[in-house]
Amino acid sequence: MKKLISAVVVFGFIMLWNGAVWYVDGQLSTQQYENVYNDCHKIWSSRGLYNSHDERNSITSFKRAFEQGAYGAEVDFSYDGKMKRFIVSHGHPKKDAKGDY
Repeated sequence: MKKLISAVVVFGFIMLWNGAVWYVDGQLSTQQYENVYNDCHKIWSSRGLYNSHDERNSITSFKRAFEQGAYGAEVDFSYDGKMKRFIVSHGHPKKDAKGDY
């Protein structure tokens, strides 16, 4: 008897879940989304368009993103006064034991 009740509960949950997904999908398909990412020029790139971890935030990855139609790119950078140069890095770069980036 417990197995039958468990099966009915699981079946009921699956039917309820599928019904909710069907309802939400139906509601979303009838919505009118004017001016929402309908042109590629509204897309910005984060870290560029990269194929590997090492390519993130590189000139190559940004060029690739712009070639694919990105309108802009989000870049994280900080200035190192000791080296007198900007560092492009996602997140704050780590310092070594001497305090260098």
